[in-house]
Amino acid sequence: MERIEVTYGGRDYIVVGRKLSQLRDEIWAMMRGGGGWLPVREPGERSDVHLLLTRGARIDLHPIPES
Repeated sequence: MERIEVTYGGRDYIVVGRKLSQLRDEIWAMMRGGGGWLPVREPGERSDVHLLLTRGARIDLHPIPES
């Protein structure tokens, strides 16, 4: 299962089960629509956290290689 580390507001989160290209497309669609909520997980947790993405929000995506 593919994992992507998301850095937002100086904190790291995880997205599981999506390819990097899918996540980038999802974020790009949100930004074209004026923003939106991105569901992510905190490392080690199972419940979702929702990050508010708006213009000017800095978000970094880091694919985590499968071991």
